[in-house]
Parts: sequence; structure tokens; C-alpha cells
Amino acid sequence: MIPTTKSIPLQMCIMGPRASGKTTYLASLLAPGLKEQDGNGIKAGGLKLHKLEDIISNFIKQKKAVPPTDLNEEYDYRFDIAIQNAKRFRQANKIQLSAKDLSGERFDRIFDAFINPGSRKSLKEQQELEQDVREFLIQCFTMNRWMFMLTEWQTGKDEDYFKVFQWLCDRIDENSKLRSIQTLRIAVVMAKCERGEIWGGRLDPEADLFKIRLHKTYNLLKTRLKKKVNFFACSAYGILGKYDPRPNRFYTEDDGIHAEYRARLRDFDNWNPYGVIEPIYWLGTGENLHNEFL
Repeated sequence: MIPTTKSIPLQMCIMGPRASGKTTYLASLLAPGLKEQDGNGIKAGGLKLHKLEDIISNFIKQKKAVPPTDLNEEYDYRFDIAIQNAKRFRQANKIQLSAKDLSGERFDRIFDAFINPGSRKSLKEQQELEQDVREFLIQCFTMNRWMFMLTEWQTGKDEDYFKVFQWLCDRIDENSKLRSIQTLRIAVVMAKCERGEIWGGRLDPEADLFKIRLHKTYNLLKTRLKKKVNFFACSAYGILGKYDPRPNRFYTEDDGIHAEYRARLRDFDNWNPYGVIEPIYWLGTGENLHNEFL
């Protein structure tokens, strides 16, 4: 049975710590490998599209670091995503996506304001930070689709993530009467899954990545959010090929900088992101997309 064409509008915000790859993820939706797949298509629009095009042409393609998103440059990007060759459809084969790229500083400011307060220079500065975070959250509550991108799983990071998400869950509960909260879906994504140590867990990231490596955070989200949350793994850079699972990235030679900040795309012409559409499809439809390479 050939599914009828159905389009679903989706407005989401994308959050996560610094260097978790949020902007690179959005740029990867325009990667050559995705645009060239038979039957699929991704088109982007909007006044700020040139920002992503600039990132691709002048940073990713030139093997330079993607610049961080500034608090004053949190843009909305629009994409029309047509999906034709997935194994099955129930809900839609076209998604009209509006994605707001939020600065990684937002995630960190929650921690500084409410998890580890007192690091500000003055009481006034601390109060201003707390007010800024509250105002930011009010903006988030205007949308009922959120995506969080994470990359680290060390024990200390699990504890930090747990505290931030616990605070967010408390705020969600406090605003449970809002329509956006009642219909909320949150996709939690382990980014950069091309790394050899987690590539094997990409097919069942909930069980093989989050439940094992971030078990405290995972248990919190499952308990507090229940069916509002789902777990994914993606790679904006992908691997070199279907039969060549080596990561399509390399690290620059600067030992003074953490490896996550030194990752660059290896082969632009062979740029095939992995798993980038699946969380978007779930956010839009509530069902999983059965196509490993989308």
C-alpha cells in the first residue's frame, strides 16, 4: 500500500551543552549524502538559511571548527523534509520543520543559576542570571517539542545531567496545565555516535547507551517524563560508507584542546549523516522511523 502524502508541521527547540554539535546537526540536514538519497529530499528556507550555508561552505568543508552559537544569535531554521523510502508509514512522509538553535550556554546557565549557585560575583548578578533562565524557559514552554543533544557519559557528567534534568522536570510539573506541556515530546539524542566506543549501541540507544552509560539521568527521565521522552543516537558526520564503518571525521593536532572540540569532517564528498531524521520524525509523529541511515 502506497501511503498518501501527508505533511506535518513541527516547531522545536534544540538544546544541549556547549560543543554538543547542535548547529552541526542542523547543518547536516543539508549534507550531500542526505540530499542525494533516492526518493528523499530536504529543502531549507527562511531568512537565516545563509548562516547554515556559510557554516557548511566556510567551516565544515574547509575543515574548520564550527563556531559556537551566541546567545544573541539563536536563529530559527526551516526545513521541508520529504521521506519516501522508509520501511513503513503511519503518520506522514513530509515534515515542515522549524528548528530553533539555542546556545549551549543556555544549558550551562541553568546549572550556574540553580544547580551550583553562588559562583556569580554579586547577589545582583546571580538574581539577574536566575531571572534570565526563567524567561528563557517561558519561551521554551511556547513549544511542545524539545530536543536535547548530549555527547558525554562519564560518571561526573551523568550526575551533572541528572541535576539539570531534575530541575527541568520540576518546572515541567509546575506548568503541567499548559497545553504545550500536556502535549510535550522530548527527544534526547546521543550525538557523535560515529565514535567507535558507542557506534555499536546506535541501533538501540535507549538500552545500550543511555540506560548503561547515563543510568541515573535515564532513570530520572523515564520515571518523570514517561511517554513524553524517547532516546536516539545520531552522527552529523557519519561514517565513510555502508561497508566502511570508520568515522568520517578526524582530530586536529592540538593536544591542548579536548578532542570533542578538534573533530573535523574528513571527506566532504562522502558526507552521509547517520540517524539525524529519526528524532525529528518521532517528535513530529510519535512513531519511530524504520530506516537506519536516515
